[in-house]
Amino acid sequence: MVPTMDSRKAFAERLHLAHAVVDGQDVEHALIAAGAAWCCVRYLPRDSDCPQREAVARADHRGVWSTPDPVPPWDWRKSARTVEK
Repeated sequence: MVPTMDSRKAFAERLHLAHAVVDGQDVEHALIAAGAAWCCVRYLPRDSDCPQREAVARADHRGVWSTPDPVPPWDWRKSARTVEK
């Protein structure tokens, strides 16, 4: 296994986006196709096929899409911060 990673963008100090590849496979693509990650279109390059991969995972009820009401991570984080206050 040979992982490689390059930084895409940094937003403030809290959010850093990177592109990760392991053994020639794009980690983001694999996670989204498996239903193990959400596609956050806000930070995607224009030519990304991430939304199409997520649509297939949703249609096939893979991973988080197998549950009746999946909660996007950004909504979950927002609600968790509200509870902490």
